[in-house]
Amino acid sequence: MLSTPGAACYKGYVNEAPSFLRRALATAVCAIGIGLPLLLLAEDELGPSVEFAAADANLNKTYQRVIAALSPSTRESLRRAQRAWIAFVDKDLEAVSPFTASDDRWRMRLEETKARQKQLAAILQPSPQVDLASLRAQLQTADRDLNELYRKALALHKDNTEAVREAQRAWVTYREENARVWKGLETMADYSLTSQRVAQLRTFYARQTEPAAEEEEEQPKLSETVEALPSGRKIPNPFDRAKN
Repeated sequence: MLSTPGAACYKGYVNEAPSFLRRALATAVCAIGIGLPLLLLAEDELGPSVEFAAADANLNKTYQRVIAALSPSTRESLRRAQRAWIAFVDKDLEAVSPFTASDDRWRMRLEETKARQKQLAAILQPSPQVDLASLRAQLQTADRDLNELYRKALALHKDNTEAVREAQRAWVTYREENARVWKGLETMADYSLTSQRVAQLRTFYARQTEPAAEEEEEQPKLSETVEALPSGRKIPNPFDRAKN
């Protein structure tokens, strides 16, 4: 049986897959669990379900490693954040289901799982400092992009607006819970999650292509540390309006 976060995500998502993909995913999960190579699977059963199973197993391993390394209070914060992430993913898939194909939802789930694994791994891998003022400016830009794409998603999917709103509210809750894990590094965590959400809204909700590479600014890695804010000073929350 998969451990949190894998169990809830697997249970809520695999049911929509074709029967051969469900068999492939179940086989892949068992193979990974006992250490067998995925090459033992039949060639026609290799597909997005197998790649997702591997990513989900990697996420679980990272989650358990991070949990074990944290203090008791931060450990509980991470558990809450991970539960919020699972709830968000469920709402997100439910929101896009009416206007996306099954393969797109597999890809969406896979990309989110890989991104979450990297975010968790970064907790244990601090890097050189970055310019906090510059990072805040980039977060503001990402926030503007997010709100523009969110409004576009609502306009494009008028028959499904409540589901889109629920997905966005779930994401905001997840972002807030995740920030509590990154004491002193909230801006970095918020920027990572916001960038990931912008990509999701652009690709799966608004159906836009990514901006040209030359137009994108270099983005700092989540694992790069920043100086903590002065005591008692809070980072403004630009996402409150997404709750409405």
